[in-house]
Amino acid sequence: MVSIELVAFAIGVIYGFVNPGKEDRLNILKKALIIGIVVGLLIGLVVAFFVPVVGILVAGVGALSFALVALYFTIFFVIGTFIGDALERIRK
Repeated sequence: MVSIELVAFAIGVIYGFVNPGKEDRLNILKKALIIGIVVGLLIGLVVAFFVPVVGILVAGVGALSFALVALYFTIFFVIGTFIGDALERIRK
């Protein structure tokens, strides 16, 4: 069974190899953090409509968890971009 971390890493290698030049890795991490927070808040707010008593807590925990998960997989992606950039330099 293929792990999702390996998939994120492979996509990072491909991304780093296909895109010319060095990647802006800090920008990639920032975007992942923002996307994780937004998705977490949206899912938390949807759940909050079904369980209104703990709605605020669910939205906050959802945003934090999705941000951490997004960062976790983005780290594998960014490591893959390092390898992809190295392969690109070797190819030239």
